[in-house]
Amino acid sequence: MKNPLNLSDLILSYLSKDFPKKCNKEILASIKELDEGHGTFCTSIDDFWEQMGINPELSYSTRIKK
Repeated sequence: MKNPLNLSDLILSYLSKDFPKKCNKEILASIKELDEGHGTFCTSIDDFWEQMGINPELSYSTRIKK
């Protein structure tokens, strides 16, 4: 093998084409909100799923609460 990649490097090599090189305005605004203490805070993984509106016990196609 010429340059063996680990799994993380392999995945990131494909995904990095879609990632912006610099933060756009939306990302900067989100970072600022988090720094100011805004955002979604969860006490558990179950709390996270509930706040995201997802029922993890359902199949993938029916997870999103309507």
